[in-house]
Amino acid sequence: MEKKSRNMHPVFNNQYIMQGSILSVHVIDARDLRPSSGGVANARVRLAIEGNRSSTQEIPGSNNPVWNEVSAFDILEGIEKLSVQV
Repeated sequence: MEKKSRNMHPVFNNQYIMQGSILSVHVIDARDLRPSSGGVANARVRLAIEGNRSSTQEIPGSNNPVWNEVSAFDILEGIEKLSVQV
């Protein structure tokens, strides 16, 4: 059994993440959000990787919010997955 390199992407075979790189995430929009309490959403996207966190502006009263925001993260080790929470 072949041992995976430490910099191998955890999902995409034969794809590597470079240590010391920058990950840029463009959050564009969401559609048809369904808040747990019903009604309309006060939507925000939270991103996290390797101890770095970022979030979009909150868009109140929309189940179809548009953010069009970019976040950048310094990737030190390249072994952690990006966490996305809406």
